[in-house]
Amino acid sequence: MNKLEFKAFMSRNLVNFKETFEKEKSFYFRILNFSSP
Repeated sequence: MNKLEFKAFMSRNLVNFKETFEKEKSFYFRILNFSSP
């Protein structure tokens, strides 16, 4: 894998991570809201 491929691979993973985090974040906030009095 050359540097360019590696960079594209990393940025693609970062985007996936961000999207997943946004989805998970709202999920976790819902749980926190339910568990708080």
